[in-house]
Amino acid sequence: MESIQKILLPFFFTFVFVLSGCGGGSSSTEEDTSTTLLDYAGAYHGVYSSDTSGDYGIWNIALFDDGSILGFGRHHSGVMFDIRGAFEASGDAIFDATAYGSTNLSATFEATISSDGLMSATWTSDTDSGTAAGSRVPSSSIDLADYWPLTLNHYRTYDVKSHTDVGWQYQEREQIIGTELIDGTEAVQQAYFDSDYGDGSMTVVLDYDLFSLTPVSIDILGSNVLVDAWDDGEILGYRMFVPPAEIPRIQTTGETQVARTTETYPDASTSDITISMTLLGFEAVSVNAGNFDDAAMFLIGYQKDDLTEYEIAWYVKDIGRVRSVDLEDLQELTDWGTDPLPCDICIE
Repeated sequence: MESIQKILLPFFFTFVFVLSGCGGGSSSTEEDTSTTLLDYAGAYHGVYSSDTSGDYGIWNIALFDDGSILGFGRHHSGVMFDIRGAFEASGDAIFDATAYGSTNLSATFEATISSDGLMSATWTSDTDSGTAAGSRVPSSSIDLADYWPLTLNHYRTYDVKSHTDVGWQYQEREQIIGTELIDGTEAVQQAYFDSDYGDGSMTVVLDYDLFSLTPVSIDILGSNVLVDAWDDGEILGYRMFVPPAEIPRIQTTGETQVARTTETYPDASTSDITISMTLLGFEAVSVNAGNFDDAAMFLIGYQKDDLTEYEIAWYVKDIGRVRSVDLEDLQELTDWGTDPLPCDICIE
């Protein structure tokens, strides 16, 4: 799978949640507190603004029944940050996050969530203050297979731009090139082409992932690295997931689906892998390939041994991923379709 980058910069919040309605606030017993957390679990979205600087932006978060928080925010300048942390029924909760850019912010939020799912807050930092408001995203479910096409020759091409001072920009192409049998299971090959390799024509498969569609899940079986594209000593060959990472097809707003597996490398070394997907809601998104009204927003986590990384991705029905942002680059769809492969024999 395409790796999620590793540049993490601190962005810290402290939240004081006053949960009104839904049984009425906090409780001193562990049992009642768990019930309160469950009452407010779900996806929320909204806006924030400054009283003095004119800064503003949007945020999307998911509150889970174990008290954890995941989500992301986007400043009006386009700077984005992913959000990770925890909330409590009462008292202070530390809200840890990572942010793009070089600015570190420490802010305190005092938030209220009403029984009908409306959230309001005031916030204060060392240099600024303001308000935030939002609401619970209506619960809805999708079949992930509709948003993740695995049909032969389906392709997507992306512009990839760096967030960092490195400043790279290139194109990447994903395409379903065929199938192969993996332990008796027919696996679909999703190949990757890169304009930075060779003559830039994107006609050589660098590697491909292996997927299998079942009635209840999209299974990730592993990958096959064919080319040491950047001459960094990467070991060629299969990296298999045992058991397959099973991503449930039914995805519901505010719920996180988790798949755990072990990845085995060609040299027989292994890593523990955890993949998570949280559907945060739906929004209109504009990319080079066009405007899409109802893109599904996902927070995707990838944990390899002790390192956890996140990206935000927008998926459109019958097309697939149209936009994604991680802590190092931005990818936006430029073209898609079901044309034949861009080469007669793509695998060297």
